[in-house]
Amino acid sequence: MGWECKFEAGLFQIIGDVRRQSLTQRTIKSSFSSRGIYPVKPELVLGPVFAKLTAENLDLRGFKTPERTPESTSSMTNSPPNTVPRVNKFIGKLTEDMKEIRDLSHTVQRRIQRCMAANQLLS
Repeated sequence: MGWECKFEAGLFQIIGDVRRQSLTQRTIKSSFSSRGIYPVKPELVLGPVFAKLTAENLDLRGFKTPERTPESTSSMTNSPPNTVPRVNKFIGKLTEDMKEIRDLSHTVQRRIQRCMAANQLLS
C-alpha cells in the first residue's frame, strides 16, 4: 500500500508538467485533423465504419455521407450570459426549470441555488 501512495503523490506532482508539454495547440490541431474531426472529413470518420459494415455484408445502398457539416439553424447563441440582466434572466429560467424536476434531491437543489446566488453576486 505504501508504494501506491508514493506513486500517486509523484504522479500528481508531475501531471501538470506532462499536460503542459503534451497538450499543445499544435498537438491538438494535428490530432483533430488526422482523425477528421476538424476540419470535418467524413471519409476519415466513417470510412472504417463502412469498411466493417461492408465486410459484414450489410446493404449500404442509398446511404450517403454528408458533403459538409450543416450550419446551425438556431439564431440563439450558446454562450453564457455576459450582462447582469442576462444572468438574472438565466437564473429565473433555471429556477422555473428546477421546479419541474421531480427527482432532484434537496442537496442538489441547494447547490444549484448557491451557484445562482454566486453568479448574481459576481455579475
